[in-house]
Amino acid sequence: MISWAIYAFGLTIFSHPPGYSSVSQYLFGGGVFVTTIIYQCINPFFEELIVRAYVMTQVRQLTNSAVIAVIASTLLQTSYHFYQGVPLALAEGGAFFVFCLYYAKTKRITPIILAHLYSDVVPSMLYVVRHWQR
Repeated sequence: MISWAIYAFGLTIFSHPPGYSSVSQYLFGGGVFVTTIIYQCINPFFEELIVRAYVMTQVRQLTNSAVIAVIASTLLQTSYHFYQGVPLALAEGGAFFVFCLYYAKTKRITPIILAHLYSDVVPSMLYVVRHWQR
């Protein structure tokens, strides 16, 4: 839902859709290697344990506010995804916000790690399959 809103916003401002193909070219221009997949399988554990679980726990303890913890974690995680382009980073920010809400409510990080893993690996595998079909 959020990605469609950002897509529409990109159309109104730039009169062309955001450059998703340029993102895939930037990320996979040299190809997808085994190391790419290994990195994508390891990264969600570190990113979610540090930026979600640790940051949210610490901010919540310091401020005694779950709202501030959710906002801080969402903004931090979104901030270092802007290399993928503004539309994609903002779309991912929506997912990060949902992940933060889930963690704030349940204190369970494993489902978030698995969702992050899925969202990283599946697009890469689809890219590989489409690339091989050419």
